[in-house]
Amino acid sequence: MTVRHDDDLRELFAPLAVADPAPAELRALHRGATARRSRSPRRTLAGVAGVTAVLAAGLAVLPGAPSSDDPLAGGSVLRAAAAAADDQPVPRVQDAPLRYAKLRSTFSYTARDGDRMAERHVEQLQESWVGAKWEGRTRSARGRVWNTGDAALAQAAFGFTDALAKPRDEPYAYGDGPLAELDPSTLPEGREAIVATLREGIRLDRWGPYPEARGQEHLPAGPERDAYTTYAFIGLLVNARLTPNQRAALLDVLATDPAARDLGAVTDREGRKGRGVALTYGNQRFTINFDRRTFEILEWTMSAAQELVPARHGHMRISGSPSRVETVLETGYATRIP
Repeated sequence: MTVRHDDDLRELFAPLAVADPAPAELRALHRGATARRSRSPRRTLAGVAGVTAVLAAGLAVLPGAPSSDDPLAGGSVLRAAAAAADDQPVPRVQDAPLRYAKLRSTFSYTARDGDRMAERHVEQLQESWVGAKWEGRTRSARGRVWNTGDAALAQAAFGFTDALAKPRDEPYAYGDGPLAELDPSTLPEGREAIVATLREGIRLDRWGPYPEARGQEHLPAGPERDAYTTYAFIGLLVNARLTPNQRAALLDVLATDPAARDLGAVTDREGRKGRGVALTYGNQRFTINFDRRTFEILEWTMSAAQELVPARHGHMRISGSPSRVETVLETGYATRIP
């Protein structure tokens, strides 16, 4: 089956001559929900713009078209999503072992120097095919970078972000986040079992990339760890090859989170209408927009209402972490990487 692409996205990306980012720059850029440790996934920004990709037979595309019937009316958005996810037609793992996702990632940064203020925005399309043990491939189109406010200040503060717009075609990399060494296929399917396994594993850094840290409690109980855990759950729901029961269990876990708040009907950047939920932990806020029919994630955001921190030079102050918008354009399952 052929994956559909939006023709109007072809004009979106202007060529950029950029250098590869240093590993330290990528680690600094892709911070997760916690400001204490740079341990979140630095997923490779990947995708193909203006090109038709042919996948193997067995790809089930879930386009996220809104339905006229809203099964969420009068109920919990995530609890309804959990119930619906359990009934979704998903091919068997042995028939289609790869999770396919096409996303548009947008990161926005803020800098101030006295009365000067600037924002830097980086946007790129990405495609990924991910199987067991996070093995797979990512492909990206050449992205675009633009500034608002003081352009000179934006370049001085965030010049290194230009490299993130470079096109890529490379093995999928989960990065240095809390689930780096986790094989999602080994997770249990029951709600109580999966939440216990994931929360305890994240608390003790069971699957982290640094052997010396495993088994040690690296985050205190509270909003910081809760945000860190929700960030990992969203990553699993979007990118991991999960069974319907595993997906339903994760959604049900979020449904019982006291931080969850129903946002009602929402519209994403593609103009698709869905149902939204917000989860706030201290100064960290996530929003998730679900398709009303498939309960796949249409779009999710992450932002932190935190003080700007001093930069290493001059009086410049920069945001401690960028705001992030991930628009999920396509999802499905595939037998092989095209």
